[in-house]
Amino acid sequence: MKRGLNFVFVALLASSATRAIAQPDSLWSRSYGGPQADYSISLCPAHDEGFVLQCSATISDDEQVWIIKTNAFGDSLWGRVYGGPQADFPGNIGKTAEGGYFFTGYTASEGAGGLDFWLVKMDSDGEQEWSRTYGGFGDEHCYWGQQTGDGGFILAGETMSFGNANFDVWVLKVDANGDSVWSQQFGGNTADAGGTYVSLTSDGGFVVCGVTRPAGSPQGQYWLIKLAASGTPEWSNTFGDQWDDIPWCVQQCADGGFVSIGTSTRGSGLTDAWLLRTNLAGDSLWSSYIGAPGGNEQAWSAVELGDGGFVIAGMDGVTGGNVMLVRTDESGNTQWTGSYGGGATDAAYQVLPTSDGGYVIGGGTMSVGAGNVDVWLLKTGPDPLDAIDHRWPIVAGFELFAYPNPFNASTTIRYDLASQADILLQLVDVQGRLVATLDQGLQTAGGHSVMLDASGMASGSYFANLQAGGASQSTRLVVLK
Repeated sequence: MKRGLNFVFVALLASSATRAIAQPDSLWSRSYGGPQADYSISLCPAHDEGFVLQCSATISDDEQVWIIKTNAFGDSLWGRVYGGPQADFPGNIGKTAEGGYFFTGYTASEGAGGLDFWLVKMDSDGEQEWSRTYGGFGDEHCYWGQQTGDGGFILAGETMSFGNANFDVWVLKVDANGDSVWSQQFGGNTADAGGTYVSLTSDGGFVVCGVTRPAGSPQGQYWLIKLAASGTPEWSNTFGDQWDDIPWCVQQCADGGFVSIGTSTRGSGLTDAWLLRTNLAGDSLWSSYIGAPGGNEQAWSAVELGDGGFVIAGMDGVTGGNVMLVRTDESGNTQWTGSYGGGATDAAYQVLPTSDGGYVIGGGTMSVGAGNVDVWLLKTGPDPLDAIDHRWPIVAGFELFAYPNPFNASTTIRYDLASQADILLQLVDVQGRLVATLDQGLQTAGGHSVMLDASGMASGSYFANLQAGGASQSTRLVVLK
């Protein structure tokens, strides 16, 4: 599958869509790179107000991993290149509880032979703390990882060294020092092509998505696997039949079920984005195809929003391909579609909501930059749908929001006051029972923030209630553990 090698920059057929709601405005974009091919695979919020990107950089005709730290406006603060004398490929990047960062990927420069899983832990300045590889004499590709509550990491990808035959899904749990804790492989005697994403679940376990090809079939199917914290499989479900379907992302939703985004050929030879929603047991609730007739849409990232809908990022089917951003409701119905880019190919690999109600998008661009393909970071303004329908109303000149949300260990609750006011900020459960008073007293006009530590809270929904100057607002918070 080799996502790092197969980033899609191809000429696509034209498509058009009618939008009842305008797309969010582009506030700014930044490109980074040199004359060869460079693009962003993954991004995460920094420990401050900025962003950290994991990129593929072409150096001396070989791929290496490039980490870029920016401020809140996308200006580069530092960059680090990781890799050796041979090709090294990015997987994803994330924050650590210790205040630094980590990245996953796969490397030919280190390890047991061929390509191996690669995990690097960094400090807050991107300097390496340790680097570990995992694999055998065959090829292994690690596409995604997350830090777990015990300080270790969960990794997912594919292996040819272990398992049955060809590529199999490989899920690996390591401790805080990078030492292996347990390993699981899944697959049959065909090229299952492996896991593409792993996510933590509220019961302490994990959900993995990948693609499997049934015996005798050249077509891939969505594959979701639920694991207990010990790595023991709890269920395994496939979706799709005659179409070639590949999921790239899976996350648990606020109601305990799961959402996955990927691509499907739908039997037409062209691709549409495919959004799949399941219940807690992995049974399909609904699925939604996103694409224009005759188009060629692809999606790599989906995030659940506070109203139960989703924002999706990928590449649309306009000539050359532009960054595609789609907002859906809780049933997968498209509410608006946004297209960003220039006259050449531009694509997004990841989208994240931002605290101002907008989005930040990481990917690659051929429309701007130094030439060839460059890393692209794009920031949008507030989602107009949130302002119209779904987000809390702006009452008496103040606004309340939390990011990240849903969250695991902690979130930052922010509120903006148009004028000085006596405030009371409380956390309540779904029965309205007081959990904690987070802030109170006379506050000046401007922005204020409170860090909420959820380490002692159970999984589920809560509400942050803010009273200010006789008016009030609430926003739902979702704790996932």
